[in-house]
This record gives sequence, C-alpha cells and structure tokens, in this order.
Amino acid sequence: ASAQSPRGLVLLNDHPFVGENFTGNDLGDLYVGGKVNLSSQQRGQPIALGLRGTVKFPPADDDGGAGTGEFDYFTDIILSKEINRSVELSGFTGAAFRGDPVGLSLSDGLRWGVGAAFGTRSNIRITTELHGEMPIDDQVVAATSGLVTGVDGSASPIVTELDSRTNAALAKVNLSRAESL
Repeated sequence: ASAQSPRGLVLLNDHPFVGENFTGNDLGDLYVGGKVNLSSQQRGQPIALGLRGTVKFPPADDDGGAGTGEFDYFTDIILSKEINRSVELSGFTGAAFRGDPVGLSLSDGLRWGVGAAFGTRSNIRITTELHGEMPIDDQVVAATSGLVTGVDGSASPIVTELDSRTNAALAKVNLSRAESL
C-alpha cells in the first residue's frame, strides 16, 4: 500500500499508518473466517447461498504501517450458480466494520463483488473477479495533522477524502487430475 498519491501524503482507510511506499517484510494482520452454506446445488437446490464472517486480528506493528492495531469485522452474503457444468457465476454483498485506532476515525464500508469461472470441471480453469467497497463515511479523520510522516518529510492531513474502490482480477488455474492405473 502506498500513502503517497498525486494529492501528497494521505491516510489510507485500511492502512492509515503507512508513510512510505513499502512497509518492509513486517508481519501483517491475521484474518480468520468461516462460511456456512444455507443452500447448495450439490444438494439439489437451484442456487448456492452462504453466510461468511471474518475477523481481522491485529498482531501487525502499527508503527511500521502494516496494521492498525485494532480488530475489524466483516460479514457477507454469497450467491453462486454453476451453469451447464462449465461456467460458475457468483456474487457477494456485505459490510466491513473497522476498529478506530487512537487518534483516528476510519470508515466502515459496504462490500460487493461478482465473479465468473470458466471451465469449472476441466483441467484449465479461468477465473475473473470484480469487487469493491463503498465507504460509509466520506473521510478518514485524524485528531491532529502530522500523525504520519512520509519519507519525504511531508505530514499527513487531518482529513483524507475517500473514494469507492474497485479491483479486478483474472487468473488461469491449471488443475491436475489424478488418474488410476
């Protein structure tokens, strides 16, 4: 994560203590989660539906910018459907609840995502994903300016305006099948 932008040093909602382009080889936060299936195509239901919960544990060193030092909580509803044993479509929506470090007010957010997998039962599978988050608040607010200092000596502002984030991913996965003699 980079805290430097064309606007100068900013406070990132996920990593507000980052003051340089690389945080080093530091321990980051630990995410632990689980999912409960409410319906499944494997059980003959028309669509798969699940609930997912995740907790971010804060073992990361917030001085280096690798974490916030606070717990975060995420909850999502997930839908998916395999079509003709070759394409799987999926989507999720949910919420992010962020713990506020001392001297900062971070924004919670509404999460969303859609994806597709092609060749769901073949040796080569291509996955695509588009996901993002819309912040509940428009800003990250610090109690004082200069909470974070950039490598160039610039000081972080009291208020950083937030934008909605959107990320895209494309991957090819080679699956090997074990064959018996």
